[in-house]
Amino acid sequence: MDLIQIKEGCAFAGQGWSGLGGHAGRLPEMETQMTDPRTLNMHAALVDRMGDVVGVDFTQAKAQGHMSDAEWSQTVTRCTQCSQPGKCREFLAAREAPEDRETVAAQAPDYCNNRRLMGRLQRLMTEDAPIAAE
Repeated sequence: MDLIQIKEGCAFAGQGWSGLGGHAGRLPEMETQMTDPRTLNMHAALVDRMGDVVGVDFTQAKAQGHMSDAEWSQTVTRCTQCSQPGKCREFLAAREAPEDRETVAAQAPDYCNNRRLMGRLQRLMTEDAPIAAE
């Protein structure tokens, strides 16, 4: 008896683990990327720092309902899939936080997997910002 039960009519039905070919131990549709905690923490820090550099406060975005905890997790996961983390670190090191506006970036770099999300959050958070008294 197999460890998991596969529905009749499925391409793998009746084939057992050997019928899964290169997917031994998991079904293709259930495949997820597993990442070790150090890698996740490093990329969470990169995402958070990129937010600082482009003026996106993720804590505030979540508090204002612009982002859920699940979306934050997806954001970090997208960052782990980036092919340019070294280039990202260089980009971030060359820029200060928004308090030092001289070097803040208008947007995340082109290669950033979260560029569109950062831009959307920038717009939403700017719209929600209180108007300064003159």
